[in-house]
Amino acid sequence: MFRRTTSIVGHPRLVELFLWLVLVLQAELTSGGMPTAQPSDLLIRQGIEAVEKGAYQQAIRILTQAVGRSTVSPVAVFYLAEAYIHLDQPGNAIPYYQRLIQSQPDAVQAHYGLAAAYRELEEYPLAVESYQQAIDLSLEARPPSELPILKKRYNPADILQDLGVAFSELKQYQSAIQSFQRAIRLDSGNPTPYYNLGLVYFKQGKLESAIISFQQAVDLEPNYADAYNGLGETYLKQSKLKLATQAFQRSANIDPDQLSPHYGLGQIYSKQGKHQQAVEAYQQVIQIQPDYSDAHYNLARTYLKLGLREKATEIMSYFEDLRRTDPLLRQAQLWVKQYPDDPRGYHNLGLVYEARRLYDQAIEFYQHALILSPDLAATCYNLGLVYSRLDRLREAIEAYRRAIQLDGQLAIGHNNLALLLIVTEPDQALKHAQQAVRLQPENANYLDTLGEIYYHLKRYREAKQAIDQAMALDPEQTIYQKRQDKIQQAIAQSQK
Repeated sequence: MFRRTTSIVGHPRLVELFLWLVLVLQAELTSGGMPTAQPSDLLIRQGIEAVEKGAYQQAIRILTQAVGRSTVSPVAVFYLAEAYIHLDQPGNAIPYYQRLIQSQPDAVQAHYGLAAAYRELEEYPLAVESYQQAIDLSLEARPPSELPILKKRYNPADILQDLGVAFSELKQYQSAIQSFQRAIRLDSGNPTPYYNLGLVYFKQGKLESAIISFQQAVDLEPNYADAYNGLGETYLKQSKLKLATQAFQRSANIDPDQLSPHYGLGQIYSKQGKHQQAVEAYQQVIQIQPDYSDAHYNLARTYLKLGLREKATEIMSYFEDLRRTDPLLRQAQLWVKQYPDDPRGYHNLGLVYEARRLYDQAIEFYQHALILSPDLAATCYNLGLVYSRLDRLREAIEAYRRAIQLDGQLAIGHNNLALLLIVTEPDQALKHAQQAVRLQPENANYLDTLGEIYYHLKRYREAKQAIDQAMALDPEQTIYQKRQDKIQQAIAQSQK
């Protein structure tokens, strides 16, 4: 996986940047034409402090007020953009980076931040353009501007490293190689460009060159887990299983919570016929990331080799659900990054995670959608559905009730609520089942629900009438025949 250089606040090479910015801002507030008691000045200070503490939502609230004033400090605009980046909302950060560039076109930080935001949105051509602007500015020798912090130079090697990653995503491998090599010439002690150079060579099939680059990375940083993974994958590609095993095991020892070494070891064990060890390795991957589709696929194949066909079929079925929704998940994730205030994006993420059987994540995203827009009946309904799957019946009932309050014509909401109320509130269950049938009289499932409730209330003839209608609409549904037989027996028993 390509590494992204961290954003400005918290970057290990740029700790001094924050301190410098605070000093510059303090100078703005205490000298020259900026009096210390202005409310906007206080807001900016508070906003920067909130960013420093990691209170990004608070920082956004404060700095949004500050940048709304007539006289705006570029520092406030910059930090507002950074707060959005920290919250993984690049779509909201972009306008502020652009605003800063308009007022400070030679601000390296603004171009670099804008590039990172575009890259998060997979807008790689735009990212490349902004990275190149940042590099050109960072290599220029100019006198300081009126805001020294916005002229503070980034390490050009870091920008070149990130530019290379963007080129790699565009499959412009030669340009990526050139960028990484330039980064190495500027800062030969940084292991990251060696690692990413190795990844590009691996993709090009230049395996020996990849090994050299990965080895250079671990020589510089002996605990570089990703670089050991790169070595492991390359040795595996060369069928050098002993060396691959050593590399993956070293990576796992450094960071046991990453996927790659366990997945790589699973592949090696499969090649060696050590199927039980392969199962354990793939299970470890799934424990770390339950919806990692490749691990489920390989686990299913390994179970087949062990003769465990039933387990293999079950896992393969789940793999198919994951693989079918993998592109949908990526699209939904990009949407919320681009439009983080759009509740539809979080609703769609909930749908995708529900389809992937990751119900806790589905609940989280449905709830977030409802925070943004409390009147989404479909979201309430889907939330009820997930709660039902988890046997959280009280919460499911509450969600369904909220859904039909918002949309009284939601027949499926009435039907599902009726099913949950059969035992505890049978009279209310009957009302909701009847309403579902009134709304969709040709729906066999709703008639079946109505029949089941009549049966529970010992109103057998009405139950028979409802189930007869359901069978007429869907005669191939065998469960209706079973219900009809049960009702007939109850009628016969009641007549004795």
